[in-house]
Amino acid sequence: MREIRIGIVICVMGMYSCKTEFAEPKDAGYSFYQIEQGHYIAYDVDSIVFDIPSGIQDTFHFQVKEYIDSTFIDLEGRPTARIKRSHRNTSADPWVLKNIWVANRTQTTAEKVEENVRFIRMSFPVNAEVEWDGNVQNTFSTWNYHYEDIDAMMNIGTLSFPRTVTVNQRNVSNLIQREFAEEIYAYEVGMVYKQLDTLKYTLSGGIQTLRTGIKFKMTAFEYGEE
Repeated sequence: MREIRIGIVICVMGMYSCKTEFAEPKDAGYSFYQIEQGHYIAYDVDSIVFDIPSGIQDTFHFQVKEYIDSTFIDLEGRPTARIKRSHRNTSADPWVLKNIWVANRTQTTAEKVEENVRFIRMSFPVNAEVEWDGNVQNTFSTWNYHYEDIDAMMNIGTLSFPRTVTVNQRNVSNLIQREFAEEIYAYEVGMVYKQLDTLKYTLSGGIQTLRTGIKFKMTAFEYGEE
């Protein structure tokens, strides 16, 4: 009987070990942030610049294409994408290379260097409890990012995505300012929407009046591989 009991224990332990060893890892959400060579996303960009004391309210519309033309390992051993960013005024115009950005995706973060400023755009794994300072790698003030609408189906412009996640970057509103920033990422696509509003107001006699600021949006209209 003793030998039988030992055999049963060994068998049970063996089955448990096999399940532990071969269990598939939980999806950390890496595919929300693409760094694969040849991948691109094209955006419609709309912005309004306000400088009311100077009598300025300018509206801009153009298109931006972000194309990953190569990947490499940087000096810190991180997988890195080299992103060619091209601009054009309308879809009838040719794309013109504007600048080069880079992006990293590690086991714990997705980072992007924009105009030589590094931002932590995502933190892994993607879940509702995660919060991080998107500006921890630069000199800007702390912005505490967090996730919303994880795995939500969403329509962005003319495109539909079955699985997205929203990164809420900033949401401050009071009588003298309005700061709102968010990015939406689609699974196996990347960033498909960005909004950044920074507005300053004056308050006189209980009346709030817009003074300066900018409203900015990027909306994906095409993506794929080249």
